[in-house]
Amino acid sequence: MKYITLPQPWASLVCHGIVDIADAVGDLQFRGRVIVVSSSTPVDSEILLDKPYEWVSTILNAIYLGNLPEFDEMKTNSVIGTVDIIDCVKETYSMWDNEETNPKWRLANPMFFNQHIPAKALTKPTGNTSTISQSMLSQQLKPTCNKVSYDNGKLRIPVGESAFNRYSSGEYRAIDLFIDEDIEICGLFPDPSLYTLAPVDTIEISFGQQRALFSIKDINAGVRIDNDGNEISMPSIYEPERPWECLLIDLGLRKMWISK
Repeated sequence: MKYITLPQPWASLVCHGIVDIADAVGDLQFRGRVIVVSSSTPVDSEILLDKPYEWVSTILNAIYLGNLPEFDEMKTNSVIGTVDIIDCVKETYSMWDNEETNPKWRLANPMFFNQHIPAKALTKPTGNTSTISQSMLSQQLKPTCNKVSYDNGKLRIPVGESAFNRYSSGEYRAIDLFIDEDIEICGLFPDPSLYTLAPVDTIEISFGQQRALFSIKDINAGVRIDNDGNEISMPSIYEPERPWECLLIDLGLRKMWISK
């Protein structure tokens, strides 16, 4: 099986189904399943500083909702997962297209490994091909697609395991999410063009079958402002700048703990 090497966080973004393209190198005619290996370059903590609002909000919400590992959990020099290369083009309609003219692979059907597999575990007989056992491939998982939901006064927010543990222990007492399309249409905003919220009396934070219910101390939605009271804007794909819209929640007391 062929393999491609991508730096983090892009290797994880591809295998967790967030990013659907990658810069193409090598055999541009190849179509089929490939192994995704992360390079040895560590994740830059400032990698999102100059990126468009749409990229930043999608990546950070995916991490928060448990659909993507946190940056410090993304493994380098490792086998991350597999994906299908379905085409090679110079222009795409992907949100992740940086509009440079270099060839890009279109990707589909991603899967990821939930355990750490060092890149050296692959046997590489020739060039950019490698062997990987069928038993190892069978351990892959499909990307998760956790979303915020709202129903009759209860706001349900799935999170990753580490975040859930911090909420349940009381270490985390606040929620900060970008307002994206999924949050806009979940029912929390009766009018998506306004920041007016539907009534919320309970927050349910979950990981797997575990649930923790909290009362609300405060909940607000709107444009983030700086220390001088000015609205903060960010570069955008679709317009020169876009206001930094966020949903902010201060949690009250934990009402209930449910573990199935």
